[in-house]
Amino acid sequence: MVWSKHGESPDQPIERDNSNSSNSDHDRMHEMLNDFGRQFDVGPEADARTMPKEVEEFYKLLAAAEEVLHESTKVTVLEAVTRLMSGKAKFNFSNECYNFIVQLIDDILPPNHKMPKDMYQAKKLLKGLGMSYDENRCV
Repeated sequence: MVWSKHGESPDQPIERDNSNSSNSDHDRMHEMLNDFGRQFDVGPEADARTMPKEVEEFYKLLAAAEEVLHESTKVTVLEAVTRLMSGKAKFNFSNECYNFIVQLIDDILPPNHKMPKDMYQAKKLLKGLGMSYDENRCV
């Protein structure tokens, strides 16, 4: 049985990741992005001039989901940002604390890394998920 309230069709195969990972939350990033992307009906002939802003932001998310932080890791930019934002919400730390942690990461990573430099850059990236930032609720 397929729940069709979010645009899934009955003939669409259900893909399951049955791997036993120690951190299963971030392992399902592609699944979440695929589900999110189904709401946009953009054909291969679409270009940046004809795409809605939401679609452009979605494509930026897809790129961030594929781009690793640096050449010596498998952690992607999107994975790093979402994990940090999850920690921010879970442990209720301030924007100042978030920026301090990101600055520490910046100092530790190789010079050519892709990690967003601060909370502002992280919010810009996550905007494509429709996750607006609210001072009272974090994300």
